[in-house]
Amino acid sequence: MNTSSGYSILDGTCVISGSNCTSYTSNDTTAGAATVENKAAEAGWLLHFKVTFANVSGHYTIKANSSPSGYTGHANDGMKRTDETWAATSTGEPAVKAKAN
Repeated sequence: MNTSSGYSILDGTCVISGSNCTSYTSNDTTAGAATVENKAAEAGWLLHFKVTFANVSGHYTIKANSSPSGYTGHANDGMKRTDETWAATSTGEPAVKAKAN
């Protein structure tokens, strides 16, 4: 899936299976490899995960629900009081979706 966000480092691609993100890649090649940690389900959200990049300090927490084109929600870097937008849209490959709690 192609990803876009108010945080440009989160623009890139990810793989989502059910209610888990299994991989993430930033379009920013200087960010380095991403590590994804799926978090405990949170009421009202289908996806809840944290992504860190090898060459970037800090992390980004993403919460999203399914939408007609993929997933939409928000991201937070832990340092801002407000969230930024986040979305993942289908690249034409079949996705396995789960239902929000």
